[in-house]
Amino acid sequence: MTKEEFYEELLELPQPWHVERVALDKGAARVDVWLAHLGGVRWNCPYCPGALAVYDHVPERVWRHLDTCEYRTFLHARLPRVKCPKHGVVQVKAPWAEDDGRATVCGAVCGVCGARHRIESYLYGISWLTRADDISRSRNALVRSSAFTRLFLRLRGSPKTA
Repeated sequence: MTKEEFYEELLELPQPWHVERVALDKGAARVDVWLAHLGGVRWNCPYCPGALAVYDHVPERVWRHLDTCEYRTFLHARLPRVKCPKHGVVQVKAPWAEDDGRATVCGAVCGVCGARHRIESYLYGISWLTRADDISRSRNALVRSSAFTRLFLRLRGSPKTA
């Protein structure tokens, strides 16, 4: 199994997303994972239904994810934009994060579970007010996220059947 296959399995990315490459920096205790999508895919406008062709891509964004062992993990991606007849040129939603969040939905789990914002902000290297804002934006997405549900069930253990 390659590093890319390993992270694809861990991240459970929905189609058409896949892991393009993985870089490990042992000195910085950091893992960087670049995500990409398949070509020729049609995307929905985030505000209305309808499959549209890619208009262009936003510059690369980086999201803090859950640590891999004790290595800080970051996801990188260039999200596509579509040209909707009703809403104009809009960015598609990243299935792993809230619109303006700096952390992935799973990366915000610690905060939602009650960890202190100031400790997390130190770990993420951002101000504690920014971290608190990221967490509050992520709460609704976490509850709706099937990835969060699977993670919660893994952490909690599967339910016992009678």
